[in-house]
Amino acid sequence: MKTATRAEIWRHAQKILRRRLRFAHWLGLSDQHTMLLWSAGAGVLAGLVAAGFLNALRSVQWIFTQRAGDIVAVAREMPLWQRVLTPVLGGLLAGLCLLLSRHFATGKRTTDYLEAISLGDGRLPLRLSLCKAVAALLSVGSGGSIGREGALVQLAALGASRMGVWAGLHAPRLRVLVAAGTAGGVAAAYHAPIAGSLFVAEVVLGSLAMESFGPLIVAAVAATLTARQLGEAAPLYPTQALGLVSWWEAAPMAVLGILAGLMARLSVNWFTRCEGWFAGLPVILPGRMALGGLVVGLISLQWPEVWGNGQSVIGAMLEGNWIGLALLGVLLAKLAATGVTTGSGAVGGVLTPTLFLGAALGGLMGQALHGWLPTGTANPAAYALVGMAALLTAMTRAPLVSVVLVFELTLDYDLVVPAMLGAVCAHATASGLHVESVYAESLRRKEAGKPTLRPEELCIRNVVKEPPPAISASATLAEVAERFLHTRRLHLAVVSSSGALVGLVNLHDIKEYLTEVPLGRLVTAEELAHATPLLTPDMSLHATFHAFAGFEGEHLPVVEDAVSRRLVGAVAKFDLLLALAGGSSK
Repeated sequence: MKTATRAEIWRHAQKILRRRLRFAHWLGLSDQHTMLLWSAGAGVLAGLVAAGFLNALRSVQWIFTQRAGDIVAVAREMPLWQRVLTPVLGGLLAGLCLLLSRHFATGKRTTDYLEAISLGDGRLPLRLSLCKAVAALLSVGSGGSIGREGALVQLAALGASRMGVWAGLHAPRLRVLVAAGTAGGVAAAYHAPIAGSLFVAEVVLGSLAMESFGPLIVAAVAATLTARQLGEAAPLYPTQALGLVSWWEAAPMAVLGILAGLMARLSVNWFTRCEGWFAGLPVILPGRMALGGLVVGLISLQWPEVWGNGQSVIGAMLEGNWIGLALLGVLLAKLAATGVTTGSGAVGGVLTPTLFLGAALGGLMGQALHGWLPTGTANPAAYALVGMAALLTAMTRAPLVSVVLVFELTLDYDLVVPAMLGAVCAHATASGLHVESVYAESLRRKEAGKPTLRPEELCIRNVVKEPPPAISASATLAEVAERFLHTRRLHLAVVSSSGALVGLVNLHDIKEYLTEVPLGRLVTAEELAHATPLLTPDMSLHATFHAFAGFEGEHLPVVEDAVSRRLVGAVAKFDLLLALAGGSSK
């Protein structure tokens, strides 16, 4: 009876193991594939978050204004007294919400997804992040001159973080998943999957390594497809054939890039000065934000276009509805209103307002040239779009992202060449003027207090995960096969009677014995085991990388020390590469 049962188990083992081998081969159970699957989920979640956030924003706007539609058109229709007081009320409520959120600010966790990716462990606090998202809804929905993409991306990153925590991902993978959620949020906000993934890779991670860039692409594509199913699928600013008319226009495009670099210096100085002014006021945060709303409301008496992020106004500029002094006036008004809104403490993004300012700057130059040589210069809209790419480059120091984003916003390939020229000149000018990226500045301040370590000085202790299932060295092949049936892992750790690591046995190592039933009781785990390099928790990332260089597998076991060889965990090659790419072992 015992022999029959063993034979039955053996036949069942052959059947299941062959299925496992086929499943691993066709669907993949590697760390990279698993990370891509989680990133796709984060992207879908980002698309859902984008749709939900925009619907919530419309509801908040209706509560404040009792009107639906584009917020700039709504501001034009409102009585003057209401146009002034609505941003005041919104700033006050948003400030109260942020004040309330301080009760949830426990420990050292931050809601800044850039910090969570670059400096933290990828964990974002739930209640604090939601409070800040509500504050952003109140600011933007009441006419604050700030981008709605900031809170949208924050919620997408939060969703990815919670998903990763629920899945039990440890720090290196969790940071990549949050980065993927961020890329998905940017892609869903602008219908720009390429720019969304490049934004996180170039601005946040500073790396195009496929271990981290691959998940960003998957998430951005998934988010864009989801957002298109739930909303508008067309590009935000569709244009046709806005390329250069003559080769000599390369010169003014280069000049436009230089002007964008100068304007970036002016804008950063203005934003910093506004922040300092409001921080010095002897009033609490809600009062400062209400005062900021009052200033925006007063500006909107003459320029209602300063309400919101300015997306619809950019479209009007590209259609030629803004010319001459009116265009200059709305540029200065938007610059002033955005500085006041962000300086008072409002939560939001500055990416779309930056595109607004760049479009106005480029439009002014394009109109001047077109009035001088109407047949020898391109449509002023072309200069407006190049101005968007140039100013965004100067403000973020990310020329590749800026050029690709403008292309995806328009789907006009003729603009790519002049946008590249303008972006390069803007980047060179901003570098010469020491204009720091608006995204990198806060990270630089927070990173300044942290010790800088070289990769060879970092240890693998914080990338060690649970050890592989262990089996006795004296176990038979049949027992090894039965153990594989009850685990989802592709390898087992073989240990001696004293608990010392002997080696690893892989699922693929036993497939040649599956048809030989008698061998199931003769071959032992010790005979199947392969010797592996010994890793200890205090081993450096640099040394671990060299250990993997001479090993064909994707995981290496970690032992307590070289003497006892007691198994304490394992390190995945994928996690090691992520830790090396991030410059941290968190």
